[in-house]
Amino acid sequence: MHHIILFDTDIRESLLPFTYTRPVCDIRVGVLTIEEKWRQLVPNIAVSYITPEHLEPLYPIDINEDNYLINGAILPTRQILAQIQDLESGETIMMGDELIAARLSKSKFEKLLVKNDLDRLKGFQIDQSKVQL
Repeated sequence: MHHIILFDTDIRESLLPFTYTRPVCDIRVGVLTIEEKWRQLVPNIAVSYITPEHLEPLYPIDINEDNYLINGAILPTRQILAQIQDLESGETIMMGDELIAARLSKSKFEKLLVKNDLDRLKGFQIDQSKVQL
C-alpha cells in the first residue's frame, strides 16, 4: 500500500463548522489528525483526498494505477489496516450501507467518480465493533 485516497461521507455535514475549511480526515482527534494517524501507522504513504469542490485546490486528488480509498472518518488501527491491505482490486469493505474502504484500479476509480455505482464492486461487511468512526 503506497497510496491512499481519504474521502468524506455524509458525516461531514454533522461536523460543521469544523469541515467548512478542511476534510474530515484533517480534524484533530487528540494530538493528531486522522490523516496523521494513517501516516503514523503506514510510514512513507502518499495521501490524497476526495473533498467538496471548494476544498480541491488545498486538498487535491491524485489517482494512481492502484488506489486504496478509505473513509476519512475512520480511525486507523492495525486490524482495519490488515483488512484493507488484504483487499483485491475491485473489492470493498462495507459497514451496513457505509463504504469503509475500497481498492480500485485507475479505470474503475474513474468510472466510480462518474457513475457513483458501488453496486458493481465485490465486497464484504465488517462488524461495527472493528471500526472506530
